[in-house]
Amino acid sequence: MARTKPQEIIRRAQVPQRLAERPVLAVQADQASSAGAGVLSRTAAAVLTRVSDSVNSQMISNSREQYSAAATQRMQEDAEGTPRQAEDFVARQSESWRRGYLKADGIIRVRDWQIEAAKEIAKAEPGTDIEPLIKERMAALTQNPEFQDPQVRKALMPVAMRAAQQVRQQWQADSMREMLVRQKESLTAIIRDGIKGGTFLTSEGMNGLYAMLDQEEYAYLNKRDVDELYVEAAKEELAAGNRDPQSILAFLEQDRGDGQPGLMNTEHGDELRAAAAAGARVIAHREDEARKQAMAEAEWTLQGLADRGQLTHKTIDTWASKFGLSGGDLQSFKRYWNNQQEQTLRRWEQEAKERAREERIRKLVAGGNPYEISDADLKKQAGKEWEETPQAARGQVLQKWARQGIVIPQLERILKRADPAFQENFQNAATLYEQLRKVSPKYADTVAGGEAAAMLDQYLYDTRRSGQSHQEAARVLTQPKREVEEARSVINDTWKSGIKDYLEIDGKPRDPRELHRIRQEAERIASRGGVSGEAAIRAAVGQIDAQRTTVNGRRVPNIGMPQGAEPAVDELIQTVARKLGRDPDELSALPNPRNPGQWQIVGPDNWLIPDPDTGRAIGFDPRAIAAQHQRWKGDLAESQARRRVEQRTTWADQSRNIRDLRSQSATTEVPAAIAKRDASAAEAPAFELPKFDLTKPLVPNAGTKQTTTTPAVPEDFLEYLTRK
Repeated sequence: MARTKPQEIIRRAQVPQRLAERPVLAVQADQASSAGAGVLSRTAAAVLTRVSDSVNSQMISNSREQYSAAATQRMQEDAEGTPRQAEDFVARQSESWRRGYLKADGIIRVRDWQIEAAKEIAKAEPGTDIEPLIKERMAALTQNPEFQDPQVRKALMPVAMRAAQQVRQQWQADSMREMLVRQKESLTAIIRDGIKGGTFLTSEGMNGLYAMLDQEEYAYLNKRDVDELYVEAAKEELAAGNRDPQSILAFLEQDRGDGQPGLMNTEHGDELRAAAAAGARVIAHREDEARKQAMAEAEWTLQGLADRGQLTHKTIDTWASKFGLSGGDLQSFKRYWNNQQEQTLRRWEQEAKERAREERIRKLVAGGNPYEISDADLKKQAGKEWEETPQAARGQVLQKWARQGIVIPQLERILKRADPAFQENFQNAATLYEQLRKVSPKYADTVAGGEAAAMLDQYLYDTRRSGQSHQEAARVLTQPKREVEEARSVINDTWKSGIKDYLEIDGKPRDPRELHRIRQEAERIASRGGVSGEAAIRAAVGQIDAQRTTVNGRRVPNIGMPQGAEPAVDELIQTVARKLGRDPDELSALPNPRNPGQWQIVGPDNWLIPDPDTGRAIGFDPRAIAAQHQRWKGDLAESQARRRVEQRTTWADQSRNIRDLRSQSATTEVPAAIAKRDASAAEAPAFELPKFDLTKPLVPNAGTKQTTTTPAVPEDFLEYLTRK
């Protein structure tokens, strides 16, 4: 099996000692010439020899420096990741430089070759013959340019051989480790299954385990390895709590078949004991959880027995034995369920007393003599009946307890907790209070209490009678008491003189409800401080008037009234008054407090005017009425214009007919005797009266009603709205 972990190979870069051919400078003196030169010739020869040695030394030094510089350059290029120099560039350099560069480059190639070869071989399965692969890759390595120079090749081949040998050694070590790991893994799986199944918890099983070492597939393992693998598997089994830890430890205490002491008596004893302790805790926890689960599942059964009064001491002991309880747990179990049984008996007794008390209260209340019962008991009974009664039948319960003057706790909580800051809840409380007042004003005050009743009364007056919005009414109700009293004192001092100048449109005093709103607004303005009574009243009147509009001569709230819709509403009110046979000046309109977008026609006291046909309030949408009124005026004007045109056409036809008749009568001859006085005339023909066709009228349409082709548009606005 191939190993996935890459094998690491130490990179080494070796640069051998710089070598260069020692150039020989052939400088020789002519012996024939020097023979006669004497001492001078020998001196010159010595000088030339020294010069030749110096030149040779210099050339060797230069060659070594070039060799070293080239090798250093290639190493630096490799470190920096720079590509190697081109072959033509290397060929143009000196021989020493070229060899130094090629040798360094060859060493780098050998290093890379070793790394790649190790990676490739690591993929092979253990035991595979890797020599063909090494030879193949070595042959490819020697084809590189660095190995073509004989001297460089001679220097690089030992390096390549060492790299190949290192690859072999690494492969052998990795292969052996892999084989060892595989054999341990295989044997560990066998041991783990044998311990779980109990096979290796017997002497025969252990002997069979040791005998497996004679097999070829476990050739790398020895008995010590088997002991270590067995201990690890035994620790896992002990810690898991799958078997009784004590039975496993007892087996491991026994001597083995070959006379060796048991594994508990070796260096592994402490590890095995720790694993056994962990397993014992796991088993104890598991048993405890199972017992708790069983007790939880049985609790419904036990509680049912307790609720029915059937949980006897014998039954409790039976269940305790089933759960295996003892000691403190047993005492707690018995105490708990005995208490549950006693509570059931006490509850039954209390319920019996409660039923008797309720029955007595019902009889006394039904007989009209509840005075023997305390108000607290009556109130408790009222709350219980209210809770148990369906919503549709609670009106009867309310009537029953209202007659007795007993407060229903649920209604009391709703009214006393009402807060104007929360509009929906407060409006619901106000509606409830209003309904209670219809049953009995005194009972409503009793249920709500003094302060809450006063606040709700004020709110209902402001919203139902004065037409204020919730925000306006709530603003006054939520002002601090001290500020309200101070502002009220400021307004009281100037109220009579300050309000007399603000009259209705017709010069009469304003409606008391509107005056009440003005006074409340003035008090609110005065509560801010720094404002006189007259200024507060003037500002309040301005704010109230800004929220008002004039409908049929009366100032009313302008909620939902679009600008310019007043004439249309006035026309509607007048036509409704004519239909009802009432004085139009008595009627007006107010916004519906439950739906400000809808208005309703009211009488002089602001009470709703019902429709005689349906008995319902006469409601309308001001926006729709304004649009219909505009359309009605246009339709009516167009109809009247068309009728006038048609009438002019009819009279023109009549005039033309009369002229025709006159022209016919003018052509009739007058007798001569009549034509001239005292004239004698010949005998004239007898006079004949003009003949007219009496089957046709002299004047067209005379004596008949004029008809037009224009559709008739009602001149009554209400009739226009209700026409089909």
